[in-house]
Amino acid sequence: RAAPRAVGPRAGADGSGRLSTWLAPVRAGDRLTGETEVLGARGSASRPRIGFLKLRTWLQNQAGERVIESEYSVMLLRREAA
Repeated sequence: RAAPRAVGPRAGADGSGRLSTWLAPVRAGDRLTGETEVLGARGSASRPRIGFLKLRTWLQNQAGERVIESEYSVMLLRREAA
């Protein structure tokens, strides 16, 4: 299984399709907060109870500087239609 190619020394992939980019160093004692943005959503064509989300997550330090960004997909169970 091939992992996505990462560009530059600050980017990396963990084998799950997640691409992470370190933007700044994180040090002991830093207070990190994060946000996640939904980039896309789709249902499975073959399994109607399964859905996929494409997400972008980032963390920032106490100074408001982004220190890492990641893009990845997750598979979830879908709710019944109301």
